[in-house]
Amino acid sequence: MERPEEDTGKNRETDDKNLEREGENQIEDERQIVVREQAEQEDGRTEVPPQLPPEWDALSLYTEDQIDEDEVEAAVQSLTAEMNKEDHETVTTSETVIPTETRSVCIENGASGLISPIPEYFPTYKKVLKLKKMAETQNKRIILNVGGNKFETSAPTLLNDPNCILAAMIQPDAQIKPYNIENVYTYFIDRYPRHFHLILNYLRNELQMNIDRLPADPRHLKEFEDECRYYEIKHLELLCTKRLLQIQEENFLKMLTTTYIIIHMKRLLIICELFFCFQTFVRKRH
Repeated sequence: MERPEEDTGKNRETDDKNLEREGENQIEDERQIVVREQAEQEDGRTEVPPQLPPEWDALSLYTEDQIDEDEVEAAVQSLTAEMNKEDHETVTTSETVIPTETRSVCIENGASGLISPIPEYFPTYKKVLKLKKMAETQNKRIILNVGGNKFETSAPTLLNDPNCILAAMIQPDAQIKPYNIENVYTYFIDRYPRHFHLILNYLRNELQMNIDRLPADPRHLKEFEDECRYYEIKHLELLCTKRLLQIQEENFLKMLTTTYIIIHMKRLLIICELFFCFQTFVRKRH
């Protein structure tokens, strides 16, 4: 009956010794870790392992500071209110239009330097008029078949010059009637189509034409003048006459310059020939 109690006591003593050894080993390991860290700090070889954010993605490579969306929205609203206040304070008249541009709020990240534009559109009176005019021309499209070439335009464009044949052609009481192609009124005009795009550009630009855009070849300019006379566009016809006079003047100046150069070249040749004869005469005399 006494042996089991003795074995139990021995086992307890063994367990206690094992626990003491484990505790000593743990203390020794901690002491060695502390000594190693101190040595590394003294040598300056302390390395901090890289730590990735918990939800790592590609955007974390470019942005380090998180941008608060509420602050961004508040900043945009404040800037918009200031811009609207400036627009309302500006006085506009029937002759002047407020020049406004498409403004944008740029948010710059200090860490990466990236700029994220937030574009904002502010319609102006001039833009609204242009959009209304574009809508009107789209609803009143007209196809002009000039000598087999089709030109697409609109009724308001042709009506810019009410005295020309094109404006009279589309009137309700006109003798000529259009034919329908894909729900678009089409007129056939039996004329040479080479210069017809210049006539359309003249009407589209509200009866304005730069004289330098007219043909530089006198033959082509004469053809264009005949077309303007047929369509009864007096202003373009006068511009063609002016351009023709300008071309003739330029050609006359070129001819004078060429003649002047030729005359001086002949004089120079005569002088050189006289000098050569004089030199030959002097040699023979000596």
